[in-house]
Amino acid sequence: LPPQSFFRDRIIPALEGTASLHTLQLSNCLNNSDVPAVSSFLMANKTLHSLDLSRCDLDLDTAMSLARAIKGHPVLYDIDLKQCSLGGGNVDVLNKILVACKDGDRLAIGH
Repeated sequence: LPPQSFFRDRIIPALEGTASLHTLQLSNCLNNSDVPAVSSFLMANKTLHSLDLSRCDLDLDTAMSLARAIKGHPVLYDIDLKQCSLGGGNVDVLNKILVACKDGDRLAIGH
């Protein structure tokens, strides 16, 4: 993984400059310090349809932040969280993720 600030300082600004981004694949390339930047990006973005965060380990706080960002996104229909550690297996986190994704077409979780 790149240094912690690389994603926030280099990747997110490049993504924000893309007006019609529909798919974002970040499988196995995020750590907990990156998720707040992704959550902020999701809250501001209105075009993303598909998000792949598979194989990313998310602690309790970052998983809850991600759930809030997903819930507030207007057109995010395909969410891939396969092989993610979501809050260390906390049932409340899984519940928040499920509620956040209730309007989606596809939610992939599990191993």
